[in-house]
Amino acid sequence: MAITRVSRKGQTTLSGDVRRKIGIVPGDLLEEDVESGRIILKLADRPSVSLRGIGKKTKRRLKIDSTELVHRMRKEDIEEH
Repeated sequence: MAITRVSRKGQTTLSGDVRRKIGIVPGDLLEEDVESGRIILKLADRPSVSLRGIGKKTKRRLKIDSTELVHRMRKEDIEEH
């Protein structure tokens, strides 16, 4: 178990060993939580993973595909200006 210091800004550094074991790379987001007095950090889904399938969901919900949605949004934007 490694020990890390908390800065005045509330920042800390994860050891390289921990980052490698979890696969954390610069720019990644971590979800934080507290359970039973313990801080829990979890690697958040990367945007490419969390957005996977969004086109299919849009098509099902709106009954149009994502390309048509973008065209409609652009048309609305042009009409507003």
